[in-house]
Amino acid sequence: MGMPMSADVDDAVDELHFDVGDMRYAAKAFGPEDGIPLLALHGWLDNAASFDVLAPLLTQCRVVAVDLSGQGLSSHRPPSSQYLIWSDLVDLLAICDQLGWDTFNVVGHSRGGMIATLLAISSPQRVTKLLTLDTLMPMPSPVEEATKNLREYIRDERRYLAKKAQNVAQKPFDSLDKAVELRQLLMPIEYDSAIRILRRGSRAVGGGFVWRHDERLKGRSAVKLSGEMNESLYQDLESDTLFFVSKAQLQRAPYLKEFAEKNAKVTMISVEGNHHFHMEDPVHEIVPRIRQFLANE
Repeated sequence: MGMPMSADVDDAVDELHFDVGDMRYAAKAFGPEDGIPLLALHGWLDNAASFDVLAPLLTQCRVVAVDLSGQGLSSHRPPSSQYLIWSDLVDLLAICDQLGWDTFNVVGHSRGGMIATLLAISSPQRVTKLLTLDTLMPMPSPVEEATKNLREYIRDERRYLAKKAQNVAQKPFDSLDKAVELRQLLMPIEYDSAIRILRRGSRAVGGGFVWRHDERLKGRSAVKLSGEMNESLYQDLESDTLFFVSKAQLQRAPYLKEFAEKNAKVTMISVEGNHHFHMEDPVHEIVPRIRQFLANE
């Protein structure tokens, strides 16, 4: 079962680890152990620190925020496996088994929201309620791009394996502030949010810091869900679902609103802020709604 481990992040409430097969998953746990069980899944290249702001505000919950494979303090997957959005599903159920959670709720942000939705769809007997933050289902991949995806996956994997064989080391960045600058080039994110994630997502080396995440997470996936596959999966979502989405995201991806309306189990609420609104001021807008949603049976 989840056991305490030495924390290398000062603000951890509890640091846990879970051994699942050859993988070791790290997690941060918040709130009373007998609280409402809530599994929290972070976004792409983030980690459990993504929930450092939201989780302590959900005082009635036992929030277990997991570092997904290849990110944060969790193990990297072996070269023979891939980082697909369903790769962690079986392991996440094993983690909940170790926690003694026969049923549980799940919240996911960004890529973690896609994983959370697939977890709810695939295991309706386990997932009671679903919360997603700025995402719902994976962006559908046109079927005509199947060959392109496969070819680019092979290209990226061979590049990774070649670097590994040659022991090519990461080039360190000078400071965490520099890492924040690099992260802010990817998308809008406030400094305090970025530094929380990067403290857990990097490690010190001689002359600076390097990323903890597996570089293969940046590679192309060999297989992606098509629009028809997305539709088929989504119509089988049985869990009551609360979907928070930033207004900026709705402008970038207007299909999300139409998609949300296709399943009566889903309630969509738009909020202000950027992609990490759950770490910033809009969190105070969503917390009362989350509390009410989880309290109502």
